[in-house]
Amino acid sequence: MDVDMALLTLGFGCAQVFITVVCILLSLYVASEAYIVGYLLVLTSCEFATTSGEKTLLASAAMFGMVVSGFFIGVFSDKYGRKFALLLTMIGSLTFSFISSLMPEVYSMAVMRFIVGCFLSTPAAVTIGYIMEFFAPKWHALAVSVQVQGIALGLFYIPAMGWAILPSHYSLRISSNIELRTWRFYMWGITLPGWLAFVGLFFVPESPYFLMYAQRMEKATKSLQWVCRLNGKKWDEMNITLTGQPAGRERGTWKESFSELVRIFKRPVLRNFLICTFYIFGIFFLSVGFGVWYPAIRNENSKESKTLCQIIEAHTVFQKSANKTKPCQDQMTNFLDPMFYALTYALMFLVVTGLVLCLPRRYVMALHVGVACLLGISLNFIQHPLGVLIAFTLMLVVPGVLIGLASSALAGCVPVELRGMALCLARSLSRLGSVVGSTLVGLLMKVSCVATLNIFVIYMAAFTFDYSLRSIGSLSSKGIKSHYWTSVYMISICWVTQQTVFKLQLT
Repeated sequence: MDVDMALLTLGFGCAQVFITVVCILLSLYVASEAYIVGYLLVLTSCEFATTSGEKTLLASAAMFGMVVSGFFIGVFSDKYGRKFALLLTMIGSLTFSFISSLMPEVYSMAVMRFIVGCFLSTPAAVTIGYIMEFFAPKWHALAVSVQVQGIALGLFYIPAMGWAILPSHYSLRISSNIELRTWRFYMWGITLPGWLAFVGLFFVPESPYFLMYAQRMEKATKSLQWVCRLNGKKWDEMNITLTGQPAGRERGTWKESFSELVRIFKRPVLRNFLICTFYIFGIFFLSVGFGVWYPAIRNENSKESKTLCQIIEAHTVFQKSANKTKPCQDQMTNFLDPMFYALTYALMFLVVTGLVLCLPRRYVMALHVGVACLLGISLNFIQHPLGVLIAFTLMLVVPGVLIGLASSALAGCVPVELRGMALCLARSLSRLGSVVGSTLVGLLMKVSCVATLNIFVIYMAAFTFDYSLRSIGSLSSKGIKSHYWTSVYMISICWVTQQTVFKLQLT
């Protein structure tokens, strides 16, 4: 029998639970490392005397590292194995995360965070594939739905750990020039799930799918025997004999990967690939690009009746230069709002799962982005503190939970043999959206909060229009023409915004 039938025969049990726990810890760690920068922007502002531009550099460093290394993830994991790729990159990520916590100034820290991002892209991308390859096909959706909750747990873990560590204001002086303040210990605490996941990886086998395709039949059998043993069954009673894969093209080589890359950029794959990538780019642009600034923006939360921009304009985190026009504030005082943000993520993951069972995928995506657009418009007028919190949080979270859904759309419209490469390439290119979004907030927010906020709103409105066109019949020539004009419109917005930001920076 093949691996799918073997896993179905072995059933669901402790082996799948153990794999799921390890993968949840990996996702939790990835989310923690990616989003802790929102706290570092505040915690380092006085010690490093950071300007708005330096904060923007720090905010984008790890994400840009994930973009750069993401092109090679699929090839590396196909050639050397999922487990080996995860172990190697976790060593690098945890090591350089520790080194980054010791950096004495913002530029060296940004470089270290960039290197962390280069290693972090592997657990961010490979974990979903790894967990699915230990589940029978009928349980794939369940496995992924549970595993992505690690992201919500990570978003909750960051403020919870901060609440436990940061108020103590503890410091340790190493020398006359080096003093370890509380935020450095906080960075160490954030890596705890990563260390647990790293240890857990030593107790799980390599993916039987990878071993099967690598023609390592004996090791693939041992991997399945591990599943059998933890599920409380006897291998001799299962009567499982794996069928070897037929000889075919060599997998996991750079030459073969380049051949797959060329096929992606040819018709008919190219059109669907570009459309799906542009959608995922937009989701990263809004949800992650704006989301990394969420803790810093909500830290100086006002209980007065003000709009979101009136609150932001009073923030010292967006000061124009390092000179102290306002008293420097480097203390995190609001941990409840980030916890609310994490709980909202967990809830919306469940909501989108339920909606997909009832509605076509394209309708769900159009609905989510449309709701986020309306919430963004409302933030120009809402002044009640609770209303601002709910609208701002939902504007970021509602489209953020669509990343997996949009990725599945891409997986469904490319050939099976190109699927892995297409997904890795699309996610890498799409993460540029988070870099563009965080840079936009960091550089333009200090000039005009209203303009910055409404650029995101206009972008969401264009997405909603495009999704709606495709939902009501974009396969017609008129629909396709409208889609491309909408894409040109969104690209124009990005270009005009970039030029505006640079000109404002020069003046």
